[in-house]
Amino acid sequence: MTIGEKIKYFRKQRGITQGELAELTGIHPVSIRKYETNKMQPLPPQVEKIAAALNVNFSAIYGMDQSAFRLETRGDLMGLLMTSYKAGLIQVDGPKDRYGAFKEEQCCIRLTPVLSQYFAVAGQEDENRNMLPALKVTDSSVLSDFIRWEGLYREGYLKDQELLKKGNSSEDEKYVADDFREMLEQIELDLQASQKKLDKTCDHSDDADSETE
Repeated sequence: MTIGEKIKYFRKQRGITQGELAELTGIHPVSIRKYETNKMQPLPPQVEKIAAALNVNFSAIYGMDQSAFRLETRGDLMGLLMTSYKAGLIQVDGPKDRYGAFKEEQCCIRLTPVLSQYFAVAGQEDENRNMLPALKVTDSSVLSDFIRWEGLYREGYLKDQELLKKGNSSEDEKYVADDFREMLEQIELDLQASQKKLDKTCDHSDDADSETE
């Protein structure tokens, strides 16, 4: 989905017109129309206003740089670690020498407190009975949403692979595949749109009861 299509989707989800969105954001109605039809790209400040008016996250509309999440080379790994560190997702921990530098042989990388409230590191055996570290999700609502998305994503991927192998797919098969992708895209948008704060002091056991949005 383009930025314009996302704006249109969330606007319709909220049940407001382009004119009403323009009033809420202070952006000219013509600009809103051009954004939604991809005739003009909104700049980050405009996206911030639109996201706030539609009660969604900035990233749900603007998207995220997918290249930051590639993991094919050592360079990709370093890029991911640096991006995660700058975003406050991980931190380096361990003893330091007299010059204030970490002692490499004794230091480790940890999740920062805001994420450690949601994940715990646990051991898990692979097929060769080797113990591998695994992240255990401690927030059941996050785990449930992610597993639901992962299952649908995998199902869609397998369907696409089947269509590619067949070569000549019927119009009905293509329609079903397109319809499935659209549904998955909407689920992804809705999951990304959540404005619930990651509060390290929150009690996750009450999440399901307290979230009424």
